[in-house]
Amino acid sequence: MSAFSARDEVAACFAALGLGMPSGSGREARSPIDGSVVATLDDASDAEIDAA
Repeated sequence: MSAFSARDEVAACFAALGLGMPSGSGREARSPIDGSVVATLDDASDAEIDAA
């Protein structure tokens, strides 16, 4: 497994799209326009993404 985790990669993609990963859980990204949830990561997805 690389030092650059899947979560870091997802956060970088959200940042490139102008979205921010919230502080705290880091499990969802919210729209900078209206604050709605635009993407989420479930508990199983971290291991699945890292294994890919």
